[in-house]
Amino acid sequence: MVRILCSILFFTITCINLSAQSFSAKQYHIPANATYMKGEMIVKLKPAYRNAMRANSIALPSYEAIAEKIQAKAKPLFPNHKIAERATNQFGEKMVDISTIYSIQFDSTISVQTAINMLWTEDVYEFVEPRFVYHSFLTPNDVNPNANFNTFTLTDIRAFQAW
Repeated sequence: MVRILCSILFFTITCINLSAQSFSAKQYHIPANATYMKGEMIVKLKPAYRNAMRANSIALPSYEAIAEKIQAKAKPLFPNHKIAERATNQFGEKMVDISTIYSIQFDSTISVQTAINMLWTEDVYEFVEPRFVYHSFLTPNDVNPNANFNTFTLTDIRAFQAW
């Protein structure tokens, strides 16, 4: 009898825990050692919300309410990007649509994580993340990189400026 009661108790606690996890709001946590721009984040709208895209805003009531609170301004990251005419490329790979990616600048006194979590609660975005700052870990040390290539190759792709 005690075994049955313990089993029922365990099952009930497990069910309550699982249901609480499934109803909790999504939360974004910035990685511990990440470097990012204060007062800026990157978002990508889901394709279903393409009609809300504007040149200097996102025309969604949920976004506009949050934007007012955090004094946000949105602008497309790739304003000249044209939507692909086909869904896949010649290799059958799905085409990527970068036209729905926005840079959102907001009051820098508000924590980036707080601002992200305000937007992330809405099921409108494919991703919402900080504007990360990337650092190189290595510096090329080839004394004469053109010796192994045609001299124009690295110059044409501006490799020296990147280094």
